[in-house]
Amino acid sequence: SGQDSFLHLEGKNCLCWQVKELVLDNCRSDDGKIVGLSSDFENLEFLSMINVNLLSISNLPKLNKLRKLELSDNRISGGLEVLAERTPNLTHLNLSGNKIKDINTLEPLVSERQCWDLRDDISFGEHVCAAEVQHLGNCSNSTSWF
Repeated sequence: SGQDSFLHLEGKNCLCWQVKELVLDNCRSDDGKIVGLSSDFENLEFLSMINVNLLSISNLPKLNKLRKLELSDNRISGGLEVLAERTPNLTHLNLSGNKIKDINTLEPLVSERQCWDLRDDISFGEHVCAAEVQHLGNCSNSTSWF
């Protein structure tokens, strides 16, 4: 099962605080949730969960140092406000290949941060067009959205 792929992260010999990069691509989640990841990964800067069958990231732990998060090719459609709360230093987010159909789903991310240049940092599936992205934020500086 997909859960078995995560068990090695939870053992008592895990030196989670030493891990800076973690790639869990293709470790399928049976229930569509993140399994085996905790705030013990306090120095984690890069996390990749591509094609993990995620429906939700609601149980993503607080990861203060996380800068880059790869979530492409999952089935996430919302609940992204969790990222604003639990990943305060996130600078790169890839959501391509998910079920996001409404650009407003991303609004909690933008309102909690200054201004993101979405050109390279956030990838969308084909449901979201550039015109919608331009209306998402209220940037007071000259940063372009797309």
